[in-house]
Amino acid sequence: MSTSQVRIRPEDKAILDEYAKEFGLSLTAALSEILKQYRKQRFFKQVSTDYARLKEDPKEWKEFQDEMELLDDTLMDGLDEDEDFSKAFPE
Repeated sequence: MSTSQVRIRPEDKAILDEYAKEFGLSLTAALSEILKQYRKQRFFKQVSTDYARLKEDPKEWKEFQDEMELLDDTLMDGLDEDEDFSKAFPE
């Protein structure tokens, strides 16, 4: 693994230290986690923007809703609805 040195302001270092301490992480792991959260936030912001754009076109939005309605019936296709699937996909 290659490394790089980055200069950060003391107040930003303090925030990074606080985050690392709160979650029991090294500074490297804390920074990595913060960056991962940023990318996730950016992704969902883009998804939200794309949905908003889709909603602006009534015809396209109706087609999307119709397609989702068709797929909705397949979500539990063949699965026991009483089974607990919450642990099937750990984070």
